[in-house]
Amino acid sequence: MHEHTGNVSIPRPPDVVTILWERNPLDRQAPRTIVEATVIGRANPCGGSLAQGKRYRTAAH
Repeated sequence: MHEHTGNVSIPRPPDVVTILWERNPLDRQAPRTIVEATVIGRANPCGGSLAQGKRYRTAAH
Protein backbone atom coordinates (compact mmCIF):
# COMPACT_ATOMS: atom_id res chain seq x y z
CA MET A 1 0.00 0.00 0.00
CA HIS A 2 3.00 2.29 0.44
CA GLU A 3 5.50 3.15 -2.24
CA HIS A 4 9.08 3.39 -1.03
CA THR A 5 11.44 5.99 -2.47
CA GLY A 6 14.76 5.78 -0.67
CA ASN A 7 14.03 6.46 3.01
CA VAL A 8 10.65 8.10 2.31
CA SER A 9 7.38 6.16 2.35
CA ILE A 10 4.60 7.76 0.30
CA PRO A 11 1.13 6.42 1.12
CA ARG A 12 -1.01 5.58 -1.88
CA PRO A 13 -4.34 7.43 -1.87
CA PRO A 14 -7.47 5.27 -1.52
CA ASP A 15 -9.28 4.03 -4.60
CA VAL A 16 -12.67 5.61 -5.31
CA VAL A 17 -15.47 3.87 -7.20
CA THR A 18 -18.82 5.44 -8.04
CA ILE A 19 -21.64 3.32 -9.44
CA LEU A 20 -24.79 4.66 -11.09
CA TRP A 21 -27.45 1.96 -11.07
CA GLU A 22 -31.08 1.55 -12.07
CA ARG A 23 -33.93 -0.79 -11.24
CA ASN A 24 -37.33 -1.30 -12.82
CA PRO A 25 -39.53 1.01 -10.68
CA LEU A 26 -42.59 -1.18 -11.29
CA ASP A 27 -40.93 -4.30 -9.87
CA ARG A 28 -39.36 -3.92 -6.40
CA GLN A 29 -37.83 -7.41 -6.77
CA ALA A 30 -36.00 -6.51 -10.00
CA PRO A 31 -32.21 -6.51 -9.69
CA ARG A 32 -30.28 -3.25 -9.71
CA THR A 33 -28.11 -3.05 -12.81
CA ILE A 34 -25.12 -0.83 -13.49
CA VAL A 35 -25.69 2.06 -15.88
CA GLU A 36 -22.27 3.65 -15.46
CA ALA A 37 -19.22 3.22 -13.23
CA THR A 38 -16.28 5.55 -12.63
CA VAL A 39 -12.99 4.44 -11.08
CA ILE A 40 -10.29 6.65 -9.60
CA GLY A 41 -7.28 4.50 -8.79
CA ARG A 42 -6.93 0.78 -9.38
CA ALA A 43 -10.18 -0.67 -7.96
CA ASN A 44 -8.71 -4.15 -7.78
CA PRO A 45 -10.23 -6.76 -7.77
CA CYS A 46 -13.66 -5.39 -8.74
CA GLY A 47 -12.76 -3.88 -12.13
CA GLY A 48 -14.33 -6.70 -14.17
CA SER A 49 -17.68 -6.52 -12.41
CA LEU A 50 -18.20 -2.79 -13.07
CA ALA A 51 -19.41 -3.13 -16.68
CA GLN A 52 -22.69 -1.64 -17.89
CA GLY A 53 -25.57 -4.11 -17.50
CA LYS A 54 -23.90 -6.15 -14.74
CA ARG A 55 -25.58 -6.50 -11.36
CA TYR A 56 -24.91 -3.82 -8.78
CA ARG A 57 -24.85 -6.25 -5.84
CA THR A 58 -22.05 -8.33 -7.39
CA ALA A 59 -19.92 -5.21 -7.95
CA ALA A 60 -20.66 -3.84 -4.48
CA HIS A 61 -19.48 -7.01 -2.77
